[in-house]
Amino acid sequence: MDKFNFNFNVYDNWLIIFSQTYASPLSNTAFDYYNFYFSDSSMLNGKKQYRIHFAPRQQFERAFTGSLWINDSSYSISKIDMHLSKSANLNFIHDIHYTQEYAASFDSATKQSVYMPSNYSAVVDFETGAALIGIPVKTNKKAVRLIANNTVVIDHIQMGINNDSVISKMNREATLGLEKDDTYWLQNRSDSLSGHEKNIYRMADSLQKNSTYRNETRLIAALGLGYWDVKNKFRFGPLTSIISSSVAEGMRSRVGFWTLPGISKNINVNGYLAYGTKDKQLKSHLAVQFLWNPVRWSKTSITGTIDYNYPIEKDDESDDDNILTSLVRKKVPSTNIFMRSVSLKHEQYISKNITAKLSLEYKELLPVFHFTYHPIDKVTDRPIDSINSSRLPVAEGAIGFRFAKNQRTKLFNYNRVMLDNYNPVVTLNFIYGIEAGNAQFAYEKINAGLEQRLRLPPKAIFYYKLNVGKTFGTAPYLLLDVPGGNESHMDSRYLFNTMLPYEYASDQFAGLHTRLYTGGMLFDKIPFLNKMGLRERFSFNAFLGSMTNANKTYNNNAQFSITGNKPFMETGVGIENIFHLISLDYFWRLTPGQLNAGKGGLFVGLKVAF
Repeated sequence: MDKFNFNFNVYDNWLIIFSQTYASPLSNTAFDYYNFYFSDSSMLNGKKQYRIHFAPRQQFERAFTGSLWINDSSYSISKIDMHLSKSANLNFIHDIHYTQEYAASFDSATKQSVYMPSNYSAVVDFETGAALIGIPVKTNKKAVRLIANNTVVIDHIQMGINNDSVISKMNREATLGLEKDDTYWLQNRSDSLSGHEKNIYRMADSLQKNSTYRNETRLIAALGLGYWDVKNKFRFGPLTSIISSSVAEGMRSRVGFWTLPGISKNINVNGYLAYGTKDKQLKSHLAVQFLWNPVRWSKTSITGTIDYNYPIEKDDESDDDNILTSLVRKKVPSTNIFMRSVSLKHEQYISKNITAKLSLEYKELLPVFHFTYHPIDKVTDRPIDSINSSRLPVAEGAIGFRFAKNQRTKLFNYNRVMLDNYNPVVTLNFIYGIEAGNAQFAYEKINAGLEQRLRLPPKAIFYYKLNVGKTFGTAPYLLLDVPGGNESHMDSRYLFNTMLPYEYASDQFAGLHTRLYTGGMLFDKIPFLNKMGLRERFSFNAFLGSMTNANKTYNNNAQFSITGNKPFMETGVGIENIFHLISLDYFWRLTPGQLNAGKGGLFVGLKVAF
């Protein structure tokens, strides 16, 4: 619901709605996007004000239609009332009605009255029927509609006062629970609820006692999130990974669970069981997480896993045993790795913008593809050339730092999900290979990354991710720097889509991922297509790596490539927002590669976004 909390500064050049940019009628370039019309004048509190109408200059413009009231003495805005343009390329939304009012407040520093926001109101009217999936049909005014109404009232404004105790109290209250009882709101709500709003609260309370409503809500939540919750005590899923298939396992089934705050707000137990009909092996995962502080993030977890390397840690990507990934898998040999691992991790808030992660892990890797290495003789500390082993024990310690200004997060499954952030994200990671137990390889790895989604008003967004890294020491290529290749035709902005997993390896590398989302800049100009809400996007990815002679010699029998001075490159063009859900991209591989890699292909994606 936080997405509908619109508190615009209408004096900004661009107003943000669901990560999209819309031209403000008070921007420096407002006359490029709006036509203005004088309406009338009136008196308010003894002061004259003018009412000005505004409307988009062109159809399918990211703009508003409405009115603003201007004081004739200070030329400041006293009120603005506007609707989203009817042809705005915004999913699921029929209209947004936004109003903002200002009131005079005394500034003790300047000894003058200034106009400050006193009321924000946003009414979001959702689409119905076929329009919800992007099919342009006439609005049925008699249909049942979903409307979200958000109102913010501001009072007791104080300016020019530097009061550390007030700031300290605000920071302290920010860590408290958000749930408040009716008594609290009666004492602290600045404005009283209308009769209509009170009835909505009563209706919501009564619906919570209705079994049909509760069951339907749980079903909708399960379809949307992919998880099934039971009384805030247990969560099962993900539903999209219950059935999948792979070359190594045949048909695979996985059932996972999480304990929820109804059992404990600080301690979480989660795990899953999986089974494949081809390899006939039972796989398992069990983890215990302890949240020391969910606000000033601090979490420790212990994890044990016996499974292939399917689950991933990307918030906006599906695990590799997802049923959809199985359906669009490339016709290539399996590149999975069977893994037994145990790990200890700690995540820690350092400051408002910096978090750290420490981990200690022991694992045994057994690739299902051809892989051998020469074990190390413990006496001579040299490789035994006469012995080839395929099971690779590894012990690693790691520490990583992440810097992101004003990063907002959401707690889900006791993990932090990173919400949209348009500031640069900087990461720095150190990994240490440890000789312990059966693990024989000591090495050091360092890599740094820079990632950002950059708004390019009025419609475009540019995403880029740059990674550089180096490995010090000699080790099997699986422990070096291996770029992420894509085994399926499911599009990913984090992988190289036309590269196969483990196709390349290096001990020094630089990688680049880019994607330009144009937001319908071209399709908005084409009749009929502009009504479908289609949007274009373009991609370019590259990888450049090298390897020391010591690692080349040690891995001389391995089946991988080194880019050398000729980087791997690929480019893609795509259409997204098909039926507000599907994307199709065609990627061309610009660099020759292995026979199985191919020269390009069509990739499909699924994404629900406004």
